[in-house]
Amino acid sequence: MVNDLPTEMEALHTHIWNAINADNMETATRLLRLWEASFHSLVALTIWVAEENEIPRQADGTVSDTTVEHITRCVQSTLDMHTRGILQVSPTGVANILHRSAADWHEKSSIWNDICSKTPKDFDSNLTLLEVGVVRLGDKVRVRLGRGRTLRSDFWGTVTDYLWRGFFVRDTSRNQKKLVEMLDEFDKVATRVVNEIDLLRNTWESKEWVPTDFNRLVGGPHYSPYHWAVTQGSTGVREGVVSENCFIGLAAQMGMLPYVKARVSQNPDLAMSSSTRISLLANATFGFHYHSLRRAVSRYVIQVPTFRQRLRTVKYLLHHGADPCGPIWPEDPKFTVSDQVLLLADPSDKEEEKEKVEKEKSKEEELIRGGIEEGKS
Repeated sequence: MVNDLPTEMEALHTHIWNAINADNMETATRLLRLWEASFHSLVALTIWVAEENEIPRQADGTVSDTTVEHITRCVQSTLDMHTRGILQVSPTGVANILHRSAADWHEKSSIWNDICSKTPKDFDSNLTLLEVGVVRLGDKVRVRLGRGRTLRSDFWGTVTDYLWRGFFVRDTSRNQKKLVEMLDEFDKVATRVVNEIDLLRNTWESKEWVPTDFNRLVGGPHYSPYHWAVTQGSTGVREGVVSENCFIGLAAQMGMLPYVKARVSQNPDLAMSSSTRISLLANATFGFHYHSLRRAVSRYVIQVPTFRQRLRTVKYLLHHGADPCGPIWPEDPKFTVSDQVLLLADPSDKEEEKEKVEKEKSKEEELIRGGIEEGKS
């Protein structure tokens, strides 16, 4: 379809693109790459934060409709000035290439290569969107509330929207340092948010069991039964037991090796198995989908890293003291990483979907066994 773009329309959009002056070109290319990285759903508030602007908030931390409308108008002016109308804000507040011919022009490989070549070399769209998540996590959780989902699903859906991008950040020394800093800050913000929305009580009150020895969730790089990461799944809750986890465990689930390396190098004991914790190896091996609330995670709209993509993290942990014979879950030590491979069940009841899951399960089992054997050697 792209190759069938009428010559005169292609020439028109190319003329518009070439008419953008040098002072605006870097911003234009950043915006287009952010739009592409956000799967064409780049909201005005995200652009506002990505361009290093602050969001005025009300006393309760929320953003008023008036503020959103004002920011949206400002963002539209930015798009008009820098992209000359190639990107526009729709009535719903989402930036998009509204004209179909412009979208087809943008998808041509020669145009996309030109956009990338004019982007600042140190720009990384996934790192930028993760930075936006640090600023907007609390806002986005509150926006989701009251839409027919549970509080816990709202929180973890929002966390997932941002956190998975850490895996896809380009592997450069500058980016690695920045990624570690951003993830530490993400952990701090998430810790504040979960206590503001009282996620602790919401997580366990439906199970008729609330921990009596603590009333606030914590963050940080250390294992704890009180870390906000323990609200991710339901393992052990029915039995009144909470397996310890930590933010590095979440990073391992996402295959974010630079962060795992940075924290394990500081504290090698983090890689060890324990009778009370979900080990980093179990986190990395089984991944985010397996450990998560099923309703909070949609494997069809976010690119959570597969086991093949997490394999480097698994190998690193095996080479740094992780025990492949350690238990997957403290409550059931007979299941170990090396002898039991489980995948998150597919929510579909269709037989063909079930067959697909079984095939994927077999592939993942082979990869995991191969990774463990190679890590031993």
